[in-house]
Amino acid sequence: SNTEDNSRLPKEFIQSLKQNYDEKLIKAYMQGQFVNLQYGATYYNFDREKNVKNVFYDKTKPIYVGIDFNIDPLCAVLSQVQPNGKVHIFDEFKLRHTGERQLLTEQMALAIKDKYPNRLYYCYPDPAGKARKTSAVDSDHDILRQAGFVLRVKRQAPRVIDRVNATNKLFDNCIIDPKCKNLIADFEQVVNKEGTRDIDKSNAELTHMSDAFGYFVDYEFPIRKPSTKTFMV
Repeated sequence: SNTEDNSRLPKEFIQSLKQNYDEKLIKAYMQGQFVNLQYGATYYNFDREKNVKNVFYDKTKPIYVGIDFNIDPLCAVLSQVQPNGKVHIFDEFKLRHTGERQLLTEQMALAIKDKYPNRLYYCYPDPAGKARKTSAVDSDHDILRQAGFVLRVKRQAPRVIDRVNATNKLFDNCIIDPKCKNLIADFEQVVNKEGTRDIDKSNAELTHMSDAFGYFVDYEFPIRKPSTKTFMV
């Protein structure tokens, strides 16, 4: 049955569902259609023709940095939010250990600041970084703060399914520069484990960049689960 046919549900509730879900979720949850969400591409709403366009960095706007603390590589995705709310993803960084003693988190911060000088960097790291130490004293979060990044991070990592749903919805309102090849590869090649909505991480070269972007998306553009209690008497 179609949720919109339920006369007991207020229009505000229906509208809130449409605002928070992408087209595939609307078919599954609102229109009662059979949609297999447990097989195939994780980021099914990504469309290269729609989402990949040239993006220009605006030094007058803050930079939003999503970071995934993988042991190797360390990945970051840089974006800016336009006045109309559209997200422009303009670059990505991927750092690997060279075998020497390195503080990759510190190197990442310096690399970003060197290439894109800015007055304000908002950073959305993996919440696990508050405990993970890449130096004898400081955690990854400490290192980023000391580098001048303003951290926006939840106490716990978001549920994978919530992060993925939020990212799929954001594809309706974002563009990605073609030079972000690793991020685009993730969006096109990352798949779910068969029969689940868990991400298949068997390919060591995939998922890290999209995870990094997902922390930013989940914080700034989360899926808000509407509740009929808000509207029902």
